[in-house]
Amino acid sequence: MDATPKRTLWWGIGLAGGGALLLVLIPSAISAVFPALDGVGQTFFDALNVVVNLVQQLAIPLGSALIAAAIVMQYLGGRRAGTALGEVPQTGADRAG
Repeated sequence: MDATPKRTLWWGIGLAGGGALLLVLIPSAISAVFPALDGVGQTFFDALNVVVNLVQQLAIPLGSALIAAAIVMQYLGGRRAGTALGEVPQTGADRAG
């Protein structure tokens, strides 16, 4: 696998996995850290909640899009080399013989 599709794939996996962990773990962690807030603490909690929700909503779809982009880049790279997906490129000696 070329360097760019491989790097894109790992970023996609990291974002999708991180987004899933945020989705599962952060709400209970925030509730444990801020059990009963009022006034200034509630404002901070609301601001933190908006940021966390934004990251949660963007991380998984962006990770999935990066994974799909890595697959497309790998496929197009193979097509440009004259091979189908999964085939090993042949050298000139292999084609002639």
